[in-house]
Amino acid sequence: MFNQHIVVCQEKKSIYCGFNTNKTEIQMQLDQNPFFRKAITPWYDSNFACWTLIFIMIFVFAFAIAGVFVSSANPNFHEHVWFPGFLAFLSLFLVIKIFFRLKRRSKNN
Repeated sequence: MFNQHIVVCQEKKSIYCGFNTNKTEIQMQLDQNPFFRKAITPWYDSNFACWTLIFIMIFVFAFAIAGVFVSSANPNFHEHVWFPGFLAFLSLFLVIKIFFRLKRRSKNN
C-alpha cells in the first residue's frame, strides 16, 4: 500500500535524503562554521574602547555634578538644575552598564 521509505545517506560534507519511490533527492550542506567558535567583537565594543568610554563618562559625570552645584547656587538657574542632573544620571548609568558588560565578558573568557 504505502511502500515509501526514507533513505538517508551521509557523505563527507553533505547529507542526502529522499524518498525511495520518488527518486527525489534533497541536498543539505553541513555547517562549516559551528556556533561554538569564539565571536569576534567589533572595535567599538573592544575592552580598550569600553575603558576609554568609562574614563570619558567619569569626566562628563564630574562636569554634570559641577553644573548641578553652579545652577543650584544661582537663583536664576534653579529651573535648569534638571539638565545637568539628567546628564549626570545618564553618564553614571552608562559607566555602570559598560562596567558590568566588561565584568561579564571577562568572566566568560
